Amino acid sequence: MNKTTETISPSPNFEGTGLLHPLDGVVSESAEGGAVLQMQTGLFELGRKRALLGGATKPIAEDQKNLEDHARAMARRTYRDGFDPSKHAHDKVRDDEYHSRVAGRNELQQGAAHARANLREAETALAKTPKAGAGPVPNPWLVAAAIVAIDLSVSPTLHDRFFSTLSDDLLVWFLSTIGAGFVAALLTLAILAGRHGLIRRVGLFAGIGVGIALAAIRLSTAENLSEAMFAGGLTVFEIAAVLLLEWVARSLSEAENKWGETKKVEDEAVQLHEAARSDLGRWTSRLEEIDKAVRDHLAYVEERSTRNLQVSELESVAVKAALDGYNAGIGENMGRILGVRRTQ
Repeated sequence: MNKTTETISPSPNFEGTGLLHPLDGVVSESAEGGAVLQMQTGLFELGRKRALLGGATKPIAEDQKNLEDHARAMARRTYRDGFDPSKHAHDKVRDDEYHSRVAGRNELQQGAAHARANLREAETALAKTPKAGAGPVPNPWLVAAAIVAIDLSVSPTLHDRFFSTLSDDLLVWFLSTIGAGFVAALLTLAILAGRHGLIRRVGLFAGIGVGIALAAIRLSTAENLSEAMFAGGLTVFEIAAVLLLEWVARSLSEAENKWGETKKVEDEAVQLHEAARSDLGRWTSRLEEIDKAVRDHLAYVEERSTRNLQVSELESVAVKAALDGYNAGIGENMGRILGVRRTQ
């Protein structure tokens, strides 16, 4: 048996690597390190996998020759001329674009600086602007109290003049209270909810008119001076409640007007601040694009310089990487025979 070609059966899965093809994992997805380092790493892995898949425990001349030929071909493909705008037309175009971006970058930097200054001024102005806070609203307890007060003054009239024919006094009072509550809610909400214009005045006049109408109804059935005075007192009470609601509505309207002026100033300051922030974002985004293009160009020039080596030198590096990987694969095969597991 020829010992120089002693091999072992290849394994479809090497020590859990999961690599089933000689080119799996050879080409790196990352551009870090440059094309020369990628070439070296890839050829090393190619040589290693060639030995692992072949199961060789000693160097095989045919494998080595194939790896050397492949390495020299890779070296020639890796070679590039140095970046020279005076020699290559495409380098001239790229160099002109680079200088144009650098010139535009200075303008963008100035624009971004102005935008930052505008944003600082807008932030200062916003900080100094009085905050309007929540808008004024009617006090719910006051609204409820007004409705109850008017309800109490109107319900006796409804009880005595509209529902007195019913036999159940409890039902009469219930209907009177509900009816008076609708009247009270109508007047109260008409005055408070429509406090900004004509509706408020309509509510005021309607409230006074309801009070006068109820006074006429009460006086029409008054049998003595005491009942007439009681009717007049209820009327005065109802009109006073309506006037009080009108005063509350007017005060609330004035407070809302002041709040609206403050809110308008605050909204303008907020809008100016947002506009300044958006403007800075646009300048910054454009500047980042220019910076990225400049970095990419410098990396491209550096890559061209790195790959501008003598072809013979690149071939020597490539062949050495491929053979080193091949020998590493042979060593792993020997380790498997001896029971030594490869450390990751």
